[in-house]
Amino acid sequence: GVIKMRLGAHMSVTGGKYMALERGKELGCQTIQVFIRSVRSWAAKPLIKSDIDDFIKIKEELKEDIWPIVSHNSYLINLASIDKEKLEKSYNAMLDELIKVEQLGIELENMHPGVIPMSDKNEISKKEALIQIANQLNKLIGETKGSKVIVLLETTAGQGKGLGNKFHHLSTIIDKIKALFGLMFLINQG
Repeated sequence: GVIKMRLGAHMSVTGGKYMALERGKELGCQTIQVFIRSVRSWAAKPLIKSDIDDFIKIKEELKEDIWPIVSHNSYLINLASIDKEKLEKSYNAMLDELIKVEQLGIELENMHPGVIPMSDKNEISKKEALIQIANQLNKLIGETKGSKVIVLLETTAGQGKGLGNKFHHLSTIIDKIKALFGLMFLINQG
């Protein structure tokens, strides 16, 4: 069958993760995107059972109206970083995101492929950075084996040393991914 485009918006989780669904319903959204953890801090608290239960309950009630639900990862995550500490933080934050979206029953995790900071532009090529991203994704897929969450690689505007603004960037990543069943593309038109 044909899948029709579904329209929605990014919804706040202030007041509880389930509030994003309530807000989406109020606005007539057919789909929503959320942040499930702080996008500007490495620190992340574990999900509270009541928050998980409330989200899953409302998600089930609205399953005919609002789907799919997309989580967008933290803006700090950069799987292309050559700084070992930042790469480790990025990997751990992404793993935390994947575990939490699974707990909430969210189907899709959206991420920007990464960026090469201007200070590192002479240390790593775009191709090397893209291969590193693929290697990190392979590790994440391995650590979350059995998860139903699909990772979306979102296209980017391509300022500076951003990665993902050209289809061959995404192709380079895809070529190195061992298990494609957990990966899709999201073309950002906004």
